[in-house]
Amino acid sequence: TEEIEEVKETEVKEILQEMSNQNEVVSEVVEEVQQQIISEEPLQEILQEAEVLYLETAAQLKLNSLALVSNPVKYSNIYLESKESSILKLNVESLKVGQENIFGAKIRVLEYKNFKLIEIKNREFILKFGVDIFKNGLIVPNGEYLEYEIFENLNLNRFTSVLKLLKDIFSGDEISFKSSDFTSNISLKNEKESFKFELISEFLKNYEKISCIKEKRFNYVNEDYYKLYLLANLERGDSFETWGNFTLKYDDHNKIKLPVQYIREHKFNLKGLENTTVRETITISDNLENYQLLNDFKIYRHKKLTVNLEKI
Repeated sequence: TEEIEEVKETEVKEILQEMSNQNEVVSEVVEEVQQQIISEEPLQEILQEAEVLYLETAAQLKLNSLALVSNPVKYSNIYLESKESSILKLNVESLKVGQENIFGAKIRVLEYKNFKLIEIKNREFILKFGVDIFKNGLIVPNGEYLEYEIFENLNLNRFTSVLKLLKDIFSGDEISFKSSDFTSNISLKNEKESFKFELISEFLKNYEKISCIKEKRFNYVNEDYYKLYLLANLERGDSFETWGNFTLKYDDHNKIKLPVQYIREHKFNLKGLENTTVRETITISDNLENYQLLNDFKIYRHKKLTVNLEKI
């Protein structure tokens, strides 16, 4: 029995020793893993580039709302489904806008099924607007219909003069004329149209200032007015704050690399600017939290932008 007890005691000691050895191994492994974890650098976040699918600045949106995209200068909200039912030519004694005499213009009354138009046309421009005509020959504009066009063949001086004339008309200078049947003192005051012609005049002045060689027929050249807007801003400074609308595409699982930038280059068609390119770098400086989701696209509206300009 003593021998049996000795054997048991020996076995117990061996088992305890083995367990101790295992614990030491486990401790060493745990310590090694802990040291490995401590020594490893933290994982880097994966940042993705957001793809800008569409962007319009406040100026682009404003110019589009004014229907002021490019030359030639023209506008119409008259959509005709049929030809006029009657045309009445007026033999006017004189035509004035404010105190300025307009020579060589022909005036017609165009009558359609549901409305009437006055058309004033000479070799430089055409202007049509909706009117009501009363039995006593009085003509009153109704503000519903408007169409105009400055013809493309004008030289720079005449184009400038017609710009001023149309600006005066839309600023409230009366159009007055007399004929055997009609008398007219018409006001076409329209702040939106007046502002449009003021903008064109400012762009034209800036072009004349910076270009040694002038385009003889400015209105003939298909030039983008947003480019002229950027050129005018570049003369005042190379950076400005604005807002805009844009659409981004990116994966929701990864953070976006900020700031998001959008770069575009603008070349010019006007004489004297053929070798000029303006690089426009737009930085989205607003947060990107609130957006409208359309398919996989994020649509942002009225967000802050910073625009940097440079000639290259």
